[in-house]
Amino acid sequence: MLYYRLGSYQMSESLLQQALSDTRLSDEQRAVAERLLRDVSARNQPSQLSGSIMVGLRRQTNPSARSEADQVYSAGALVPLLPGFKPKADNDLQLTARLDHRYDLGWQNEATLVSSFTGQIVNFQSSSGRQLRANQEQPYNLAWAEFTTGVRFKPSAASLPGWYIRPYLILTELAAQGHRYLSNQGLGLESEYRISEKTLTSAIYEYRDYKYSERIDIPNAAQLAGPDNHLRFQLAHELAAGHFISATLGLRKHQTGRDYYDYDGQELRVTYSTSFASPISGTVGSYWHSALWTGVASRKYGGPDPSIHSGITRKDDDWRVGASLSIPISSDWSLLMQLEQARTHSNIPNYQSKNTSSLGALVYRF
Repeated sequence: MLYYRLGSYQMSESLLQQALSDTRLSDEQRAVAERLLRDVSARNQPSQLSGSIMVGLRRQTNPSARSEADQVYSAGALVPLLPGFKPKADNDLQLTARLDHRYDLGWQNEATLVSSFTGQIVNFQSSSGRQLRANQEQPYNLAWAEFTTGVRFKPSAASLPGWYIRPYLILTELAAQGHRYLSNQGLGLESEYRISEKTLTSAIYEYRDYKYSERIDIPNAAQLAGPDNHLRFQLAHELAAGHFISATLGLRKHQTGRDYYDYDGQELRVTYSTSFASPISGTVGSYWHSALWTGVASRKYGGPDPSIHSGITRKDDDWRVGASLSIPISSDWSLLMQLEQARTHSNIPNYQSKNTSSLGALVYRF
């Protein structure tokens, strides 16, 4: 297990093969060793392809983050919020796919070309058709795809063997109601350092250039476009066997063609996760996975929006808490259940909202 965690998969494979030849192994130990051996055998191949496909049904009480206030600002005056724009619950069916490919370049610094593709389609029950409307009341049906690729390597394999970096390219497309909505391209840099067997740190910087499509529902597309800078730090630590805690700090600067669309953001998220043996009899070697998380995010905008209120600059604080449980059905299939509560506090009632989201999904991993 030590060599597996440290990324020494060839040594791990050899030791696992020796362990499996020991007749004293219990059924549960043998099942765990066989699962790890399949994993390290795949990791030792020069070309590795892995991924997952998820089909899920989600219920949200306020998917469009509509204001929960009775009155909102319009050109500086408080006016009643129209019934069609008040919070409304909805269901959506979603399909998510992820592919990860790694190719070992065979260099002494353990350089590996790492490429990832993620795609998602979200179809809301209340939203149908491809017709675009200037003030659509229903949530958008969405289709999203992102591709990243870059070489992951050790810049100082001899003196800092636990340090990896990966510069990479980013390409993203988003469609809403079957029509192109926005795209962004950019560059990223990921740095990862393993302090010890149980502690891992990482930092990710991404620069993206956002561009919005000219549509009837985006009359200000040119003003919304601009650069986005995002920096994330993460610390992950194993508290005990099967128990992990991680903290992520995010810093973001989003720039556009208008100061009231610009914002500076900060986010802190803490996650506790655990794996435990299945409580169902007859499932030796099967482990359930659960997670609890909480987070807070803050956004401060660059100036007041005169169409809302010329004397107030928007400031939002988001709070969220959630839980998830993953139950294996077979070696490849699992059932995922997730619940999250989110609330946005804003100094402008137009953006005061809350949402409860519940998800049930089937996940296939390969």
